[in-house]
Amino acid sequence: MLLSFAPEVVSFTKIVGSWKHWLGHQHGVDWQENFFDHRIRAEEKYSEKVQYVWDNPVRAGLVGNMQDWPWKFMA
Repeated sequence: MLLSFAPEVVSFTKIVGSWKHWLGHQHGVDWQENFFDHRIRAEEKYSEKVQYVWDNPVRAGLVGNMQDWPWKFMA
């Protein structure tokens, strides 16, 4: 998932942790223990990271083509 926060947000660990906690309790989502966060500072890196995230289900062997992944959303 790619998220965007205001520049003054120093740490989104607490924000993401709270969100994962809420989803886990409300919808029974079972999350891995930690997550990897990375701030994208260069515009050209954004499209690279988007492509990486889109390719994850294919790399994991869950679908043959990203278009077949039922849980994609881009706002």
